[in-house]
Amino acid sequence: MDSQKIIVLFASSDKGEYLTFQSIVTNQGYPFLLRFPQSIGEVDTLLQTGKVDVVVTDLAFQNGSFADWLFLWPFPFVLLAEYLDRDRIEDIIKDMSCGFLIRDPEKRHLEVLPILLRKVIRDHEARKRQGIELQLKEQQYLDLVQALPDVVYSVDENGYFTFVNDAVRELGYEPVELIGKHFSVLLEPEEVPRVSRRIVLQQYQGKATGPAHAPKLFDERRRGPRKTMGLEVKLRIKRREGCVEREEEQRIGSVISYGEVDAAGYFEGQKGQGLKLKGSVGIIHDITQRKVEQELLREALKEKNLLLKEIHHRVKNNLQIISSLLNLQRRYIRDPEDAKLFLDSQMQVRSMALVHEHLYQSDRISRIEIRSYLQTLCENLFEAYGAYSRGVKLKFQVEEVAFDLNTATPLGLLVNELVSNSLKYAFPGQQGGNISVQLDTNQDTCTLVVADDGVGLPENFPIERSETLGYQLIVALVEQLEGTLESLPWKGTAFRIYFPCRCR
Repeated sequence: MDSQKIIVLFASSDKGEYLTFQSIVTNQGYPFLLRFPQSIGEVDTLLQTGKVDVVVTDLAFQNGSFADWLFLWPFPFVLLAEYLDRDRIEDIIKDMSCGFLIRDPEKRHLEVLPILLRKVIRDHEARKRQGIELQLKEQQYLDLVQALPDVVYSVDENGYFTFVNDAVRELGYEPVELIGKHFSVLLEPEEVPRVSRRIVLQQYQGKATGPAHAPKLFDERRRGPRKTMGLEVKLRIKRREGCVEREEEQRIGSVISYGEVDAAGYFEGQKGQGLKLKGSVGIIHDITQRKVEQELLREALKEKNLLLKEIHHRVKNNLQIISSLLNLQRRYIRDPEDAKLFLDSQMQVRSMALVHEHLYQSDRISRIEIRSYLQTLCENLFEAYGAYSRGVKLKFQVEEVAFDLNTATPLGLLVNELVSNSLKYAFPGQQGGNISVQLDTNQDTCTLVVADDGVGLPENFPIERSETLGYQLIVALVEQLEGTLESLPWKGTAFRIYFPCRCR
């Protein structure tokens, strides 16, 4: 600024003031080039050329007509005023790129005028730079918004578009044609009553909803940080001339809508400033492809479930055929002990078949509701061994939990073996009694207890070292469950098994 001449428009009513300042500029070597207009016409001509850096004037030049419209010109200025002009000074001096000096009869105020001129010029240039920087930032943000693939929009407090970015062209619209139109033009007609604040909020009058139950709205206007998220709407495609409507052109959009504009980060203004912008801003993300893929995934999962159910159904049928063959073969066996072996094998096969039957009937083909499965298993054993006719009763206490196939199968075989052993050996002859099956879950551990009040095991019976096939099978099944087995000193026979609880 110091290396170039600063053009000063000195429009003063006092020519002597101008001559004094010119002398100061010359003597002090200030880089000022003075222009002294004689009329408003000359002022206008000089200002129109744009070759003016700063203006100096007073309230008496041309009867104050120039000072009255200084604000129309984008130039910094200094007002030379009298003490009595203080009311008018406040009306004219609007910002920091303007200043004033109170006149001194000895014209000493002109000595400090160069300092003030430099200040208002620097302030003016700073404001210009800030304005340019602000414009650049605004342009950067606008470019960013325009580059987004999602539709970015703002609506006023009545739901009419005030801005839409270029992404809306994917729906067949030009951004400019949507300005001033209601947001409903982007939606299929049946969607509007579901997402419009004006329509939806009437249903909630007098009701306390809270954030969790508040309605999702396209033109969200609640105050504070709340926003609508995950609102899915059907978007209306604008058909171009000659374009054939196709089913796949249906678009689904996911809307994120922020509340009143101050909730979206806009400045609301302090009390008394009168600056308050209302409306909503939002983003529409096209999720059409995602919805299509989700539907395809659901269909594929449905087909997979049907296929797995069919596999379980066929496995169950095959196991039942094996069970039936064992039952037929058992009828031709004369030795009662051999017949019992066939019955044991038959019940073990039926136990495994029952697992697949429950999986086939269940809504969750990877999980078995263990309570109904074990109850059906025990009832089948009681019928097969004629327990009810001998007066043997079942006490069943199992929690409602679900196990996966890797746990349910050995658990079912284990219960099958323990209960069948009680039915075979605990109550000799026609003696009645009780058999209890209990399964509890506690955090990560499950506890299974199978007990009877029959004759009991021989004293010091070493179950882990027993050479009988049944007890060897029990030990093997406990190991498969990664559990531990212990015999309880109760009346009759009682076994407790702890194993990791892999349930839901």
